[in-house]
Amino acid sequence: MIMKFKIATLILLLALFSVFPNQAYSRDIKLVIDKIEDGVLKASAFEMKSDGILRIKAVGFVGPYTDAINAYTWILESNSRDEIWRLTVNNTDGSGKDDKKREFDSRVELDKGTYEVYYYANDNIFNSIKIKGPGEVFDVLGDLFTGSSNEDWEDMLEEAKIEISGSDAYFRPISNYSNFKPVLKDDALVEHIKLGDNFYDKIYFRIKEPTELSIYHIGEYTKSGRQAVDGAWIVDLSTGKRIWEPDRWSTEHAGGASKNRKFDGEVRFNKGDYVIYCYTDGSHSFESWNSNPPSDPYLWGIRISPGDDYKKGSFEIMDEPETERPLLSITRVGDNAYEQKSFKLKDDSDLRVYCIGEYWLSNRTFADYGWIKDNSSNEIVWEINYKNSEHAGGASKNRMFNGIVRLPEGSYTVVYTSDGSHSYNDWNAAAPFDAHQYGISIYPTTADYDRDKFELIENPEQSGDVLIRMVGLGNDIKHHRSFTLSKPMRVNIYAIGEGDRNEMYDYGWIERDDNGLVVWEMTYRNTRPAGGASKNRMFNGEIMLDKGTYKAYFVTDGSHSFNKWNAPKPRDPAGWGLTVTKR
Repeated sequence: MIMKFKIATLILLLALFSVFPNQAYSRDIKLVIDKIEDGVLKASAFEMKSDGILRIKAVGFVGPYTDAINAYTWILESNSRDEIWRLTVNNTDGSGKDDKKREFDSRVELDKGTYEVYYYANDNIFNSIKIKGPGEVFDVLGDLFTGSSNEDWEDMLEEAKIEISGSDAYFRPISNYSNFKPVLKDDALVEHIKLGDNFYDKIYFRIKEPTELSIYHIGEYTKSGRQAVDGAWIVDLSTGKRIWEPDRWSTEHAGGASKNRKFDGEVRFNKGDYVIYCYTDGSHSFESWNSNPPSDPYLWGIRISPGDDYKKGSFEIMDEPETERPLLSITRVGDNAYEQKSFKLKDDSDLRVYCIGEYWLSNRTFADYGWIKDNSSNEIVWEINYKNSEHAGGASKNRMFNGIVRLPEGSYTVVYTSDGSHSYNDWNAAAPFDAHQYGISIYPTTADYDRDKFELIENPEQSGDVLIRMVGLGNDIKHHRSFTLSKPMRVNIYAIGEGDRNEMYDYGWIERDDNGLVVWEMTYRNTRPAGGASKNRMFNGEIMLDKGTYKAYFVTDGSHSFNKWNAPKPRDPAGWGLTVTKR
């Protein structure tokens, strides 16, 4: 009889095991994140081997003088990188003083897959601060100076935690805080993630045939969402144009603080060479958050992987190309600078100009800027302006031009000038992200460009067209120079000075040497604005002169001249004076 009972029991157990094979010997296991520290992100990962139900018990806390949870936890689905659950005020029960302690205890059904769980606490007393009456103003100030709120916060964090439990038949922790890393596909073509403060890098790559790439980027934007302060962009090296840059319209909220933004999409690339610029400013990064981090904090930065129609072998990382070696460079420019370099082109050329400067938002002019001048006519053939430039990273006043400029054969001068603040290594606001390039540079547009066609020259007079040059003139001077024409010819006069409708104060004229007859004089009516202050005036035109010898004069008064400006300087400050060239 006993033997029959044992056999029947064994048959029943075998039957149960055949119906519920996983549950027959299953047991509950736990994943716990506790010992929470202020400002320290903790994370773990787990796998759902099949669909199943987990029990989540979590304790978080609302911060001082706010209704927002400043100690909280959330779960991310690894494949999609989407947040699927978060501890909030609405899904928790309150307890403790003013319901600051928030508790969640419920069962959550999850699909088969891999997940990541995070916990973060931030005691920033001014994070989402909400004062409920005049009396709390003194409480806030008292806590701020005595640090008592910090002591309360530390006591709260001793209870903060998340505990996830489920059957080992389908639930398996795969990492904890000590060895955590995000669960990602091993398909990254470019990966700059977990970026800290003040990071800057350029990555060059080649697309061998048209293809799509998947770009995943998380960074920090200004309150308006219009400018990235931790971001990235991609430039086509053949044109200097940005072909991808996340903005307020192409990104979405990345979780956490409102300034966290995310781009997650496909971008099509044509055959060619490209560069990725990746940068961060001096705060709020994976190194140290100054407000709540995004839902996917470990991917702060940029990750590029094959897109849907990616053609294998079409992407290649490359060294810095020949086109990134400048033909001419004026960079790392400091305060109160005026630098220039001249060059000759032996053939018509397409050149890439890269210029970074400072734009005065108040009066809508550039304070630090560059331009290119034709030495034969003194005409400015290119200059940076607000319309042709774009944000250069950092402070909104940082602007940059990176594009193609076509110049005909001839002689040119590249000039860069700066005012007395916000320049290389002496910034009064956030620096541009390519700070060491502050200034102006010229590059070839193709790797096979014949560099012998571009010749640096010591001074513009080497062009052979200059008859006289009296420029860069200071206060209280009277200069004159003579020149002789062997035959009648047209000459170009380029003069910059100071004047108003009543009279000229810094100005020039030309007279015949034999009889003193004035053949040209700089007046208010024959000049036009020279940029900067309204009193800056410029003449740039041609006149016909007979054969003979001439004297050119230029005089200045006791104020407002080269490098001694008492009002905004002209666009071409070094041209203050008079230049005469053959035509």
